Amino acid sequence: MNTKFWKQLSCLMMLLGFSVSALADETNGYVGKIGQQNAEFTLTWNANGKVNGTYHCPGGSERVYVLRGSNPKEGELVLHEYTNGVHSATCYLTKSTEQGKVVWRGVMHNNDGRDKAIYFYRGK
Repeated sequence: MNTKFWKQLSCLMMLLGFSVSALADETNGYVGKIGQQNAEFTLTWNANGKVNGTYHCPGGSERVYVLRGSNPKEGELVLHEYTNGVHSATCYLTKSTEQGKVVWRGVMHNNDGRDKAIYFYRGK
């Protein structure tokens, strides 16, 4: 087989590899705060722009909250919190870089009228 064939095959494989990885879901762990409480998050970023996950506050009630939302455009994140299956809050966050870390920061609007600051960044 000739060199041209191998170059074309290599380009095709790179293209397919990129396409497959671009469509893959990515799950990451994050740490941060909600109000004054430390919080640990696990979020899965889906290729379709949806984001799903959970969080809990260590040392608190240890209740696990479910998160569902979307990453409608670069730098914006909307998450809906569910407590025992019931929608309990909506979070609006924006992405920034702080001290070399990507940080999501915003406000959690609880259905009972309370607003809390929220932020998180990828943990180790």
